[in-house]
Amino acid sequence: MIRQVGMMAAALLAGCAVAAEAAEEPATRRPAVEYTVRGGLPNFYRQAEGGMAPLRVAYFGGSITAAGGWRVQTLAWFRESYPAAEITEINGAISGTNVGLGVYRLDYDVLRHKPDLLFVEFAVNDGGTSAKEIHRGMEGVVRKVWQASPETDICFVYTLTGGMVADFAKGVYPHAASCMEDIADYYGIPSIHLGYDVARRAAEGKLIFKSAEPEAVRRKALQDDGVWHFTNDNVHPYADTGHPLYTEAIKRGFAAFRAAVAPAQKPHALAAPYRADNLENARTLPLSAAKLTGSWRRQDSASELPAKNVALRLPELWQAAGPGATLELRFKGTEMRIYGLVGPDCGQVSYSVDDGPLQTVTQISRGYWSDCYILGTINVAMGLEDKVHSVKMFVAPEPIADKLAVLQMSPKYRELTAEALAASPLSAQHWYAGNILLVGEIVP
Repeated sequence: MIRQVGMMAAALLAGCAVAAEAAEEPATRRPAVEYTVRGGLPNFYRQAEGGMAPLRVAYFGGSITAAGGWRVQTLAWFRESYPAAEITEINGAISGTNVGLGVYRLDYDVLRHKPDLLFVEFAVNDGGTSAKEIHRGMEGVVRKVWQASPETDICFVYTLTGGMVADFAKGVYPHAASCMEDIADYYGIPSIHLGYDVARRAAEGKLIFKSAEPEAVRRKALQDDGVWHFTNDNVHPYADTGHPLYTEAIKRGFAAFRAAVAPAQKPHALAAPYRADNLENARTLPLSAAKLTGSWRRQDSASELPAKNVALRLPELWQAAGPGATLELRFKGTEMRIYGLVGPDCGQVSYSVDDGPLQTVTQISRGYWSDCYILGTINVAMGLEDKVHSVKMFVAPEPIADKLAVLQMSPKYRELTAEALAASPLSAQHWYAGNILLVGEIVP
């Protein structure tokens, strides 16, 4: 089973470990506004209003964008507003992911489809990420896009959780949006905070941020009293009484962008980097670029699970069947990660960098979704000196000690016994890996 999960999944994935750095580099909080025009979206309007087909709109972010909400609603609005433009969608949203992973998957999930307009939404999943890592990732996205397609317009959009509403009461953006605004300022990128009006309505008593009321009650409250019931989990808006507020924010922002900037063609030029260590050189390579030994086998993405269910994001997925499977790699660069799946039949992966201390990570989600396969990364080597490094990874011989308790966190396996686990495929120690994420290059 592959499920789309929300921002809490980020805490389960090794790829989001940078969140612990947030306290080291506090961001300067930006004044809260609904939108900022900056350079606007001149190329988008030139194509849309000129009926230049096709016009490709890309949505890049986490679960709030992946849901059938503001993404679907704004796409319908674009098509209604510009019927001659033949607008198509590029859906590059994956639940539970932040910009640290996004900058690596940008080429495959978005840029190869040649977008004309790109929405970037990671403010919720990067809520605990350090300013440094947000800057590196967001700048890497911008520079990758404009290196590949200088005429692509970019719009940063920010969403929020219930815990972020207090920042708006103080008149400032939350941490992640403030950091992203630094990059937007530097590159002249327009931005819209989709949660600005949401927070205003909550402050005025016209919006209940977290509500478990059924659909009929929520709709009646909106119709009779003008009160919006926004989410059921403090994060993900209801499609009918939540996401429309995000969509209306997009419409207001786009009206301002159109009024302020003439629709003249203008390729985007790249200035000197905001940060020299930004992630514009982040690369994604197939796992087969490494030396694989032992029980590795590439799964058939057309028929075999879990590869079939993630083929859109990981066209090459390898399974290591248990202890004895190793991965070895030498690279010249500063960062290396492995992109793959964690799931209920997985074990532990151990690794060392430059023959240093052995690190071990568990390849299973801990919590309600422990029965699911979830996309994630292992941060193997981060912040290294730019020189040649060696990496060795292998499926650890020791099984997950508390695997039964972890699986029982899911309702599906609540009644699972130790005997049943031992006799089932769940007792395996698999490792699913698809890509090498690298800042650098592989060397012999």
